[in-house]
Amino acid sequence: MGNKESQFGTRYAVDGRDSQTLDPSLIRSFTEIRDSDTDFALDKFQIVRILSNLRQYRLLSGLYEKAIRLNGNDKFAWLQFSLSLSADRHFLRVSKILQQFISMEEEEETNQKGGADEDAIVAYMHLARIQLEHFGDCNLAESAAVKAVNLSADTWLSARCYLLLGMVNSMKARNSYFFEQKKTLTLESIKFFEKAIELDPYDDLAQFYCAMEYANSRNLDLAKECCQTALNLNMENPFAIMLMALIFTARKDFKGALQLVINALSDFPTHYGLLVLRLKLEAKYGRVEEALQTSRNLVYFWRKTRLPAECFSPEDENGAENGGEGASRIGDSTMTLSKQNYHSRDALVTPLTPLLTASIGIATPSAHLSLLANSACDAMTSFSLNDNVSAIDPSNTTQMSEFGAAPPSTDSLSNITSSSKSWISFSAFRIQADIWVELAEFFIEIDRVHDVQACVEEACAIYPHSHQALYLKGHLNLSRAEKFASKEAALSRKFREDARNCFLGALSMCAWHCPSYALLSKVYYMDGNLKMAEKMLRDSLAIDPLNFQCWHDLGKLMAEFDRNSDALEAFQTAASLVVNTPLIPFQSIPRVFGT
Repeated sequence: MGNKESQFGTRYAVDGRDSQTLDPSLIRSFTEIRDSDTDFALDKFQIVRILSNLRQYRLLSGLYEKAIRLNGNDKFAWLQFSLSLSADRHFLRVSKILQQFISMEEEEETNQKGGADEDAIVAYMHLARIQLEHFGDCNLAESAAVKAVNLSADTWLSARCYLLLGMVNSMKARNSYFFEQKKTLTLESIKFFEKAIELDPYDDLAQFYCAMEYANSRNLDLAKECCQTALNLNMENPFAIMLMALIFTARKDFKGALQLVINALSDFPTHYGLLVLRLKLEAKYGRVEEALQTSRNLVYFWRKTRLPAECFSPEDENGAENGGEGASRIGDSTMTLSKQNYHSRDALVTPLTPLLTASIGIATPSAHLSLLANSACDAMTSFSLNDNVSAIDPSNTTQMSEFGAAPPSTDSLSNITSSSKSWISFSAFRIQADIWVELAEFFIEIDRVHDVQACVEEACAIYPHSHQALYLKGHLNLSRAEKFASKEAALSRKFREDARNCFLGALSMCAWHCPSYALLSKVYYMDGNLKMAEKMLRDSLAIDPLNFQCWHDLGKLMAEFDRNSDALEAFQTAASLVVNTPLIPFQSIPRVFGT
């Protein structure tokens, strides 16, 4: 592409190795231009537009960083600095920069005693999203979202602020250990989603997430109504199609669900969630072998999400330019950030990018064909809260289908000590890990353990902090223990011990993982410890009383205790719940903004 000539009389590179440096005179000229200088304002805009269109986000963030060092009171530069860092995947620095920008806004608001401007609202929204999606800090996300809601009253951003607050409450409900608290938070999230719909009836995301909450509450009529509205507004959201198919399966309309999924796969042929759902639906009609021929490779999905080495610059590996000293070098008088050395893994958390302040309505198909990139790093992070930093190149994106499940809430930055590449791979893994569990368990159920054994071992080796991988390893050991129970008692006992250790390890990572409680109950039952088996089932039901399988297992256990009335009650509860239970849990659908 070559060097570009600016009207400042300086030259700067936009590609290749030279793109990592900036002419100091260009920086000074850039910072000295004011919006009132009409003769040069266009030049300033052209520089930003060229860099953003070429997706030179590291160069752009360096431009704004040096601009801030020359003028630390330029709020516009602070906000744009945070946006360019987001595009370059440095989310820890983004969080600190946004907090600094917000403190400047609050100080100015106090001095002038005026209302907050739109930039402050955007900063609060962006901070809430970063904390929610990349760091799992629901409390800080909620605080920022509440402030955004309060500041955005009677503005065009109000609907999106309520949507964001609803998402925070939805995530808190998902992470809650107690069912009553979960129910309260779910009602709160529905209230905020409905408020967002009231403010903007054409927001398909608000309709979709409201449908998700109704579905999780087993109010399938309202869930179907909201989901249909979301699809009418935006037919290009495969997760909404998947939700509708799951609602069909909950109503036991498997034929309708299969037809819907097949039609959707013609538009989204590599969507991971839809492929797994199709496999399980076809198994209902006895077409297991045919489906497995095309689905066996799905268990190794993370091999497709490894990024090419050229996506990582020396700065990423060494944690230097953008990930190291970065936050503290902007200027002691204008920055109060910690001097901690932020490693590159903090900056490379895989983004699930929303357009929080984009025009609300039907997005283009390419806007949700990808949550992550398969062929280029930049495609993963092309987003904006402002038109100055926005570009998604459809040629460099892979379909959203590669990432079709919700991220587990227990994963945090403190759990990972590997390199930046490993962190990106882990982020891609955790996004669809829940659906992967459904697929792997399906193989175990049809006695195809050999098809997933090596896969689970590899997942545990690569992602040792994933409770899903450890849970599946325990499930495999339990399956072997059941197989050898009548043949080799000693070997069966060894497998049960290994399974128990795996399930306890999974629960230590995620204390509300109900499947681990359920299978741990089976281990205790095989050991003859019926009291502990009952306790595990009751612990699981205390977290999720809508799980019909746990009620059924509890009924069988009560029958062995000759507690027939309790057994009958448990069986009746299971029978009432199974009629509204989907083939794959509703919770497997990711709750992110980038749909």
